[in-house]
Amino acid sequence: MERAPPTASRRLRPLRAARRSEAGVQEVIGYILAFFLSTVVLLFSMNAFTVTRGSSQLLQAAAELELVANTVASHVARFSTYAEVFPNATASSLLRLPAVSGVDYYVALGRDNVSVNTTDGRIRTNATTFAAGALSLAVDGTAHAQGGLVRLCYWLDDQGDFNTANDVKHLRIQDGRKACGGT
Repeated sequence: MERAPPTASRRLRPLRAARRSEAGVQEVIGYILAFFLSTVVLLFSMNAFTVTRGSSQLLQAAAELELVANTVASHVARFSTYAEVFPNATASSLLRLPAVSGVDYYVALGRDNVSVNTTDGRIRTNATTFAAGALSLAVDGTAHAQGGLVRLCYWLDDQGDFNTANDVKHLRIQDGRKACGGT
């Protein structure tokens, strides 16, 4: 018995099977690429959300710290008025400062401004003291607001020489647990 030569359809069967397997491989590669692209898009959107969230929290903290600076500046202006009206008086005021969006900050008094800065240096705000330093006040001090309490102190440092021109009026901000005075 002689074998008949293969017909054209018999010769194409292995090629069709190979084409079908190639199509399966292409489909698997397509699924892998689609999964990879969707993962990349998801990662980019998560990163964008995180960046936006972080910057909005930073803006909120900056606004809250600006409010703290304005509050302390208004108390400094009030104390500088006391210093002009009652130069020999001693006064103190305890201020409760808020916790601000999980940031640690400190308040510093300068000659003409109140600075409120975060300890990591990301946020810096200032408020004017309306030239309290120009009223012959020694305005100084730094207080960390971790405990929530700071104390504004005003006192006259009498030099004891009966010459009021040598006397120094102090206005200081300090930790709320400390007593006022020349310390």
